[in-house]
Amino acid sequence: MWLPRAAGLALLAAALCACPRQEPSHRVLLVGIDGATFRVADPLLRAGKLPNLAALIERGVRAPLLSDEPMYSPALWTTIATGKGRAKHGIESFTVVPPDAADPARDQVLVNGNFRRTAALWNMLTIAGRTVNFVGWWATWPAEAVAGTMVSDRTARDRFADWAADRARPGFRKVHPPEAEAEIGALVTPPQAIDFRELQALASFSEAERARLAGAQEAIPYDGLSVLKFAHQAQKSYARIGHYCLRQRPADLTAVLLVATDPVSHCFWHDYEPESFEGVDPEEAARLGGLIPRYYEYVDGLLGELLAAAGPETTVIVCSDHGFRASGLVAKPYEAQSGEHDLHGLFVAAGPAIRRGAEPREPRIFDIAPTLLAILGLPIARDFDGRVLREILAPDVLEDAPAPIESWDRLWRRTEPEAAAAGGADEAFLEELRVLGYLGAAGGPGSPAGPGAARRPEP
Repeated sequence: MWLPRAAGLALLAAALCACPRQEPSHRVLLVGIDGATFRVADPLLRAGKLPNLAALIERGVRAPLLSDEPMYSPALWTTIATGKGRAKHGIESFTVVPPDAADPARDQVLVNGNFRRTAALWNMLTIAGRTVNFVGWWATWPAEAVAGTMVSDRTARDRFADWAADRARPGFRKVHPPEAEAEIGALVTPPQAIDFRELQALASFSEAERARLAGAQEAIPYDGLSVLKFAHQAQKSYARIGHYCLRQRPADLTAVLLVATDPVSHCFWHDYEPESFEGVDPEEAARLGGLIPRYYEYVDGLLGELLAAAGPETTVIVCSDHGFRASGLVAKPYEAQSGEHDLHGLFVAAGPAIRRGAEPREPRIFDIAPTLLAILGLPIARDFDGRVLREILAPDVLEDAPAPIESWDRLWRRTEPEAAAAGGADEAFLEELRVLGYLGAAGGPGSPAGPGAARRPEP
């Protein structure tokens, strides 16, 4: 939970009073698509198969979005939410060594929001008296108290929640406000409730593959079928919850993270781009090679539903934390992934606050938070690592911009954090990461031996 300081509020009030616009004139929808890349999207856009993304581009702007190495999703999505790099916000990878750890090599915990050291957008807007909905964002569990709704990244059952086993800890909120947890929870789609007709529309799964999908009880690392099942259902949950929040709990800023494009790309890239690999089964590639592009089409449909719920007067930003490319390693359970992270992700923006046809100048993931604050008429901070993408903003946004403040971090303090000690299931997952070569002996990102291992992306 984050609370503003009285002195900080006075400084913020002074900054806002210097600005003629006291109320937000733009409502914003931020849609994160984990791992989305124009490398896949552009051929589909040219073929007219991503109509919702294409409509945004037609009335707005697009550009590659530069990521930040090393490309670990918890760090990247936290940078997008804070405007700061991992050295400042403190979320560096998938695990954290608590300050009181007796053995740093073993006493690790999975990353969570308690370890973030800087204010995020949901804190900034709450301090400023604005409202937010954040749904499924990385490293937001336990759910923080905000002016609006926080649906943490452990709300839906997915591969990380299973491996961590933190979902079941008593007293750790998955949703804020607490009274909304039941209604939000009713929108979660568990893995075993999967609609196989949806998956069958994405690829020509064999009878044996359909049986494996139906029987999968957990997501196995690098196993495409089980990972697809769990990631698909988690994404479906967050899309439904985001749509519900837009309709029933409207806010100044709604952010929804769609999570499945990343694991699908990790596990099926060798079927999508078989010419970049050796040893790809041609029959499998013929059946499953369309899965990645069809999944982009599926996500575009989810985007369309969110856009319809947000309404035409909402300014929309769609972004990814990184892109994808071929790793050269055919995906194999517990051993290798065929798609790896690429530095160039995706950025699209449109709506009343955006100048149609403007050309963003080398946008970076650091620039998303400052730009969102500018659109909402809130001051940016001088300690941000990113900048406002002024070149894409409408004149009224630029004219009404308040003066910068030194730091949003001076305007809040953290209350006593909830306990974050590792449990047995945590240790089991951490051991799994070590076996896979993803963690070094002291818990940091590993450099496993073997061809392409140093480039191996996240589990």
